Amino acid sequence: MHEECRVLFEKMSEYLDGELDADLCGKIMSHLEACPDCLNCFKSLKNTVDICKRFPREKMPKEIHARLRTTLEDCMRKGTF
Repeated sequence: MHEECRVLFEKMSEYLDGELDADLCGKIMSHLEACPDCLNCFKSLKNTVDICKRFPREKMPKEIHARLRTTLEDCMRKGTF
């Protein structure tokens, strides 16, 4: 995975939630148009978010949340996601 892909992938959730400025959104959109791998990841993430929004929200226990976050961060650092 290229460094640009990794940096933009880390922002995709914020992008989907409409939390990024217009400049960064434009960069992400341009990148997705040019990078099929990232586009596939984005589509998968969007589908996952859409499915999750259909179900009632339950609070995740803090311990599980912390372990999940640590695991995901490790995967991002190692490039094994």
